[in-house]
Amino acid sequence: MSLLRSLSLVLLVFSAPFILAQDGDNKSKTGGDQTSTPRSVVALKKVGIKTCAESAASIVHFLDESDEAAYLNLWQPTDTDKHASLTVLGNSYSDSPMIAAIGVAPTKGDSCDALFTQVWLSKESCGKMRETFKEWKYYSDLGSFSVYEDPTSPSVNMILVPVQNGGCLIVKAGDLMMNASENPEHSSDPGIDSNERAAIGTMRTYNTALVVYASTYPKTGFPKSLEALGGSIEQEASREHGKLIESARSTPPYEASGYRFTYRSKGNSFYAIVGRPTKYGKSGRLSFYTDSSGVIRYTEEDREPTEKDPALK
Repeated sequence: MSLLRSLSLVLLVFSAPFILAQDGDNKSKTGGDQTSTPRSVVALKKVGIKTCAESAASIVHFLDESDEAAYLNLWQPTDTDKHASLTVLGNSYSDSPMIAAIGVAPTKGDSCDALFTQVWLSKESCGKMRETFKEWKYYSDLGSFSVYEDPTSPSVNMILVPVQNGGCLIVKAGDLMMNASENPEHSSDPGIDSNERAAIGTMRTYNTALVVYASTYPKTGFPKSLEALGGSIEQEASREHGKLIESARSTPPYEASGYRFTYRSKGNSFYAIVGRPTKYGKSGRLSFYTDSSGVIRYTEEDREPTEKDPALK
């Protein structure tokens, strides 16, 4: 009951009309076809939500492949396509009930911010579920619960909550930046899109860690190698082992989620990082560049972006 009350509070934030998927006009079944637009997103398009409709569709497909979930849509009736919209999904699978909330909002640069929270109850114990999600790395504790990080995106986390009957309540939440459907760099391959979002997240992680490192060790400035940002649990933080990022991102050859990252620096005045797909066109379509300005630039070519290429801030 507390979960339903919490969801009700979320819904009350959106003072907007809604659509319930009960009438025949909205029952355009996809039959699990990933190329079709989910019913809930078809309904969003009907009320004028266009910019972020495909972003919402990709998340809905990911959370409910069969498109059989009941849904509730909420949106802003004034300048509909310029504001956030919310889609809530609910489904009772044979092994576990699921409920999810997906919010999308257009941003500058013809992109969309997307937030989602998915909650489902498994009959399996949290220990068993941890085996299922063994590739997810431990991130931190949230009270008495453990938080794990998606191996493909640092902005997606999962919490496992044991329940009294021996089952496990699984809460997955994510904050994603997604390309609008009209963008030329938008890919129809969800794997490539996931890799590119993860690469942007890695760039931002490096930017933050490098600034913290330089401010902590001002005489050194930016380190000569990304290895200086890492460090094992038993080591004390130092110039050689800053312990600011996980070992996977601070160990050569600096590869993650289909991307390889190269780094160079000039003392405390400048650094630059380039991220290129390990297999251009297959693991990613965009090349990324960032430096001490904190701006991330990208190009659709397998080369280092320049000042003339688009920038993500």
